[in-house]
Amino acid sequence: MFKPVERDVYAWTVPDAEFGELMNGHLYIKNDGYVLIDPPLAPEILQSLGVFGKCNGVIILSGSHKRGSVMASGVLGAPLYVPEFAAQQIQGQNVKSYGNGDRIAGDLQAIEIKTDIGVFGEHPIHEMALLDSKNRLFISDVCYSQQAGKLDFAPEGVIPGHTTEQVKASVSALSKVLPLGVNTAFFGHGTDMKNDFSKHVVERKKEFNL
Repeated sequence: MFKPVERDVYAWTVPDAEFGELMNGHLYIKNDGYVLIDPPLAPEILQSLGVFGKCNGVIILSGSHKRGSVMASGVLGAPLYVPEFAAQQIQGQNVKSYGNGDRIAGDLQAIEIKTDIGVFGEHPIHEMALLDSKNRLFISDVCYSQQAGKLDFAPEGVIPGHTTEQVKASVSALSKVLPLGVNTAFFGHGTDMKNDFSKHVVERKKEFNL
């Protein structure tokens, strides 16, 4: 069910109920408990989380990943952290909005990522990433490792017939805000990438002369 990615990070993967694509949820252990990051809709998993301690927050990175997060927050009685740009979609007594640069549950720092053009059809990428104290990054949709040794950027591998400009926009959006020395990334889709994430980003930047 859960697989350890690092000593303090666990992941699980389930097919999205609406679109069928595989989605990753992450559990990040910090101090006296844990936080959930973009948990997919999987009620049976929520019942097994007690072994990790108390849930100190459920964090949404992208408005499109909200369904599982809303359920997890309700079942676990944990605060639900929602990006400011998606705050109108989700309201409630236990909902907390957060913005670029904020530090939230798990001492995670929020980094806003936004493309200048539509990437998923007419919809631009607009999401948050989270940087932890070990300089590792949790990412939603802007990029993902679909196979060993290759870093794809949205909408590669998702939307047939995408344009080079769309992929370039995603590479540019992440590159503008990516902190130095981030070598491990945990993705909302695909395979988490350890130790060489920044190297792959640099390679894609060179490909597009960015």
